Amino acid sequence: DPDNCSRTFVDADFALEWCEDRILEDHGALVLKGRTIEEILAPMFPEPALAPTFVGYLERIEVGKGSHVFRQGDASDAMYFIVSGRVNVQLELEGNRIIRLVKMGPGTIFGEMGIYTDTPRSASVVAAEDCVLYRLSKKKLHAIQKQDPMLVSLIHRFVVNRLAERVAEANAKVRDLIK
Repeated sequence: DPDNCSRTFVDADFALEWCEDRILEDHGALVLKGRTIEEILAPMFPEPALAPTFVGYLERIEVGKGSHVFRQGDASDAMYFIVSGRVNVQLELEGNRIIRLVKMGPGTIFGEMGIYTDTPRSASVVAAEDCVLYRLSKKKLHAIQKQDPMLVSLIHRFVVNRLAERVAEANAKVRDLIK
């Protein structure tokens, strides 16, 4: 609304997020220092020099606000690293209903589950704002496995750690719901 008198949101989740973002914005917490893909990936490697090697296997893509990175049910053919922007991971239900599961920003990865399970995408990912992503295809992951076993071992360890963190977060949410 141009006069800031009223706003309409898809659901309470999006409305609450809007309010939270205004509070964070007022305190400067939404301003992110621009980091390169190498800086984002450096903690994943014991030797920082390995990050540029890994980046050589990645494809840089730009996704405009509101565009799908992939849709629920699509083949799982890649995982993504967010360098800038934010994405919504969401379930798309019958009747055009959408349930947002999580919002992710710079420094996070998504799409990794399907690479390891060979199952279709369990949710859709939509750019909440313009994004710069780096894509690691399943084909490139297999190439790394053949060409550089040490590098692929570090990638697998990184992904396992991220998945374990997500399971721990999900367990905490379930515990909170039971209380």
